[in-house]
Amino acid sequence: MSPTTASLGRSVFRCTQPMALMIVSQLLLSSSASAGSLVEKPEKQKSSSAAHARKNSPSSAARRRKQDIVTVVGQQQAASVSAAKMAIPFLENPQIISVVSRKLMDEQNVIRLSDALQNVAGVSHADSYGLYDSIRVRGFSTSGMTYLDGMKTIDSLSMNETVGLSRMEVIKGPASGLFGQGPLSGMVNMVSKRPTDSNFANFTAQGGSWSYYEGRADINRKLTSNGMITARVNAVYRKQDYFVRASDMETLYIAPSISIRPTDHTDLTLLFRYNRTSGHPYTAIPAYGTVLPSPWGKLPRDFAINDVENPAQQRQTYVHLGYMFDHKFNENIGFHQGFRYQVYRQTYNRWLFATTGFSNDLSQVGRYYYGPYNNHGTDVRIDTNVNFKFHTTRLISHYVLVGTDYGQNGTNSTTGFATTTNLNLANPVYGDVPDYASSGVISKTRQDQFGAYIQDHMKIGRQVAVTFGVRWDRATSGRGGNNPPTTAFSPHAGITWAFTDWMSAYFNWSKAFLPTTSVDYQQNILPPQRGTDYEVGLKAQTRNGVLTGMATLFDLARTNVATTDPLHPLYSIAQGEQTSKGFELEGNLRILPTWTANIAYTYLDTKITKDNQLLPNGGTLWLAGVPHHIFNVWTKYSIPSGMLKGLGIGAGVHFEGASPADNYTPRDPIYGLTYKTSAYALVNLAAYYERGSWSAQVNVQNAADKRYFPSASLSRTVVGAPRTIMGGLTKRF
Repeated sequence: MSPTTASLGRSVFRCTQPMALMIVSQLLLSSSASAGSLVEKPEKQKSSSAAHARKNSPSSAARRRKQDIVTVVGQQQAASVSAAKMAIPFLENPQIISVVSRKLMDEQNVIRLSDALQNVAGVSHADSYGLYDSIRVRGFSTSGMTYLDGMKTIDSLSMNETVGLSRMEVIKGPASGLFGQGPLSGMVNMVSKRPTDSNFANFTAQGGSWSYYEGRADINRKLTSNGMITARVNAVYRKQDYFVRASDMETLYIAPSISIRPTDHTDLTLLFRYNRTSGHPYTAIPAYGTVLPSPWGKLPRDFAINDVENPAQQRQTYVHLGYMFDHKFNENIGFHQGFRYQVYRQTYNRWLFATTGFSNDLSQVGRYYYGPYNNHGTDVRIDTNVNFKFHTTRLISHYVLVGTDYGQNGTNSTTGFATTTNLNLANPVYGDVPDYASSGVISKTRQDQFGAYIQDHMKIGRQVAVTFGVRWDRATSGRGGNNPPTTAFSPHAGITWAFTDWMSAYFNWSKAFLPTTSVDYQQNILPPQRGTDYEVGLKAQTRNGVLTGMATLFDLARTNVATTDPLHPLYSIAQGEQTSKGFELEGNLRILPTWTANIAYTYLDTKITKDNQLLPNGGTLWLAGVPHHIFNVWTKYSIPSGMLKGLGIGAGVHFEGASPADNYTPRDPIYGLTYKTSAYALVNLAAYYERGSWSAQVNVQNAADKRYFPSASLSRTVVGAPRTIMGGLTKRF
């Protein structure tokens, strides 16, 4: 066992006793509890000879076949239960929740989180490092605030592994009404694969561009003959070079899980996750030679800011241990509890970044040296809720959720930071970067959060549903010292009207808050950011599953954004304001039984409306890095019969419009040009062949080899990946 693994194991052991006490206390407090993640089951039919005769009639058999189709569609939409915490039917939920299925991720051979989320309207990439998962929802960043199985996880400057996920969910708009402090524009929730009631084993080998190769395994087994105990293991080993010089990454991921179902109404799933990445990261490059002209011509896409002779070093290890427990006492009352304990360690060294200091002839750029950096900590999450159903009149039914959750995060870190040698952009010379020692100063942070929430989904007659609730939170965060707690109420309310059996109109209003660690001149922590969202739209879902879609108009505002203190320019005050208004269209269409299409379009108008530094005289400013138009389409067709049965093709286009590069330096200091990221369109292709228990697949990303830049600033312009080809072979047992 490596020293890192050993220390992680000791941390898990030390936590066992206090965690057990906390879990028991939660269980005792929630004795009337409910299974928020359990899907509603149909009511039992009454037993009678007449009913038996009807059940076995030909017309009844046809109806059952039709019901089976509807059930499958319902399960697809019930995929959003873990994000909603309630099994609310798709057409009755005023909260927009988009789902990226495992099937779609496999079709596109998705590895990165950001690639999978291109299928969702309102979502864009926001990474200024060029390598990590950094997501915007409706124009505002959600970086470092991703959720796993309905609970917040630690993923800042990380690459979330997608192989072990059954789906991804994106909640649009503020989610504080159920989840507390978090992104004001929406949140991303990853859902882990769990054991099923069938035996299978799938093995995949892949290879591709940039010396990429990978092996995957997904094994599921019944451990008892009656299926009461089942187990599943997902594992991947990946080794890949990147298109940038002297950059690569090695990934080892293993996620075993065990489900125990002593009755039809009780399910305990134990979840474990080990994810280690190590290698040499790359860095974004300067704007000159990319989005800005340079007398030395264009910088090549493989240009390295890091020292090629002695490259940057990175190692990240994440260990998760937790469970999901669900129990239904009867058809009307249930209990759910989720728990996770996470240990993490991140180390970096010799990581170089360009500065904004350029020579007069633009031939050289300054560099920062980042490292040695060592960040390690623990994170605890527990969520307990009860849901129950009842009627107040013949026409009004209630589906109520009541719950509490608790989170605690503690982090210790040491870091080094210095300026180092310049780099010649026209004729780079490497191998001249000296090592630096860490500062040795330990920075300690701790965050605690407790919340209580209640929500009522009230059905009025057959067509109208009203959903409303409120949550109270108490949160503390900071770097030691006197940090007073933040308390907040987060209400939300919405209504849906089903004017046909496959389409509904909805309205939703919600509020949210997000604490900060920024301080003012007197070292007081700034008030949390606040968000308010209004949206209205249409939802569609046909009973046969041919069409599922939604169209949304939204108006989101956030206040208390940190902005420069005019009296003390080195500090901030919470007076900034920003808005995001727009339209989203998203749909899944089954054109033929073997031909499907997914489409997502977004129009965004994001503005800074108040900022002491950027808007000293008032006015508005287009928020940098957020295009007005984002469009994505993907389609797949498989030949259903004949000699070519099993052959399939896939194709898609991803488009993002132009956007301002940097609000703080809107004009470059050399040419005085207003610079931006240009619009770009990427073409993705795929081919499939399946025969018996074997299947083969080839994916081509950026097939036209488009040179593009997803985000930009003077010192950090992200280069989009060139044409990438991946091919693989899968054997199913």
